[in-house]
Amino acid sequence: MDTTKHFTVLAKLFLIVFICFFSFGATIAVIPIYIKTELGFSNFIVGSTLALQYVAMIFSRAFSGNVADVIGAKVAVLYGLLAAVICGLIYLGCVITEYPIIKLSFIALGRTLLGISESLIVTGVLTWALNQVGSSHAGKVMAWNGNAMYGGVALGALGGGWLAKWGGFPWIVYAAIFFPIMALLIAQTLEKQKLIIQKQRLPFLKVIKMVFLPGISLLLSTVGYSVILSFSGLFFRAKHWIGAEIVIAFFGISFVLARILFSGMPDRFGGARVAILSLIIECIGQGLMFMASTHDLVFLGSALSGFGFSLAVPALGIEALKQIPIQNRGTAMGSFLAFFDLSFCIAVPLAGIMIQSQNYQIVYLLGASCAFLAILISIKLMSSYALQKVIAS
Repeated sequence: MDTTKHFTVLAKLFLIVFICFFSFGATIAVIPIYIKTELGFSNFIVGSTLALQYVAMIFSRAFSGNVADVIGAKVAVLYGLLAAVICGLIYLGCVITEYPIIKLSFIALGRTLLGISESLIVTGVLTWALNQVGSSHAGKVMAWNGNAMYGGVALGALGGGWLAKWGGFPWIVYAAIFFPIMALLIAQTLEKQKLIIQKQRLPFLKVIKMVFLPGISLLLSTVGYSVILSFSGLFFRAKHWIGAEIVIAFFGISFVLARILFSGMPDRFGGARVAILSLIIECIGQGLMFMASTHDLVFLGSALSGFGFSLAVPALGIEALKQIPIQNRGTAMGSFLAFFDLSFCIAVPLAGIMIQSQNYQIVYLLGASCAFLAILISIKLMSSYALQKVIAS
């Protein structure tokens, strides 16, 4: 494949991810407030409804990896985009009914399908891109895919906040339908990738074992992101502050900036080493958000959290892929990313339970504590890698 065609494929793949996550960001910025204030449900119900997406992602990761490895990455992406369109159509039920419990049911069903959709799209795109450039550039692939994801979420949160103020929740629903259709049309223009058929594929449980430690570190490092995404709107409302969407935007912007400036660091200096430094920055950012007395300090803490979390993901991804054969890449990426999903499943409902008397800031203490534990695991990863080098020499 010539360089121009190679670049075009990657650019289209990451554009698809950006468009979809713009749509996802628009809904996540509005849905928690909609469930809490418009429908009148508790913080626990808010957290549990949001977590349904990540439960679905966990259980669909193995399926997504198998689709990408066995049937093809393009098929995985197309299935995921179709599921995203259907999710938007399900949200339409909230517009046509008046009963809060039925509206909540539509949102819950849509969030569940969205989890399957995101699993297929991200696993398919990452497998496709890695097969294009090889594992030696895994860090950059994951970095730029993350740019598309979190940049889309950040801009989508701003767009969703504006749409909700201008046209109300129905316009959020229309966006959830329109943008996945746009991405689906782009995906149809890409040529189907040839399947890579080599040795017998590793059993799924063995792949899980190989990615377990980096995965646990990813789970812990994701908690800060999950509480920022899920509870910042309610936190600002409780404080009578404006600009909750800016919290998510600052996270996303600094996330993308870190990857633009330093995306080559994990490939160059090693995953575990970069993960440790990144997680220290995230831990400081979460701690600042927990102690912040003004919204400006919350914005700064969110930016530091995004900057730190940004490189932690590809750095830990490199650790996860170190010993994975090419025919298991999709399964390995799906298994590794399942720890990201599991983080949301555990952290968001737990944070909802922890909140008492509108003290939403406690969720950021949870994020800081988990980031600290992720640092300890990453130190163990680096120590194990150093020991292996000594034994090998």
